[in-house]
Amino acid sequence: APVAFAENYVHRYADYVRAAMDAPAPSYPRYPAVMPGWDNSARRATGAHLFIGRAPALFEHWVRQTALRLADRPREHRLLFINAWNEWGEGCHLEPCRTWGRAFLEALAAGLSLRRSRAPER
Repeated sequence: APVAFAENYVHRYADYVRAAMDAPAPSYPRYPAVMPGWDNSARRATGAHLFIGRAPALFEHWVRQTALRLADRPREHRLLFINAWNEWGEGCHLEPCRTWGRAFLEALAAGLSLRRSRAPER
């Protein structure tokens, strides 16, 4: 029998956020995306990607820093993609749930300066 997660990829959410924020801007127009988490192991027997250690404060920080970078662009190019509202099957949702309540929605609002900011968790 196959060993669970033997051929999958486990990533630290904080490391991914840091790498995304530290990546240099490309020479071509690119619209950034953020995510509150990701785990597609329910849909893939092997080769799944799991992000561990997600936290609303880290998501808020990522959203805020990305939005600040977009502020220098012309208004029509200030697009930020968010994955996803309700991607429950892949552990990626902003929709309120029993575990997080409205925490990721509140983090999104704060990151977009609609709410007071919190310091990112380490």
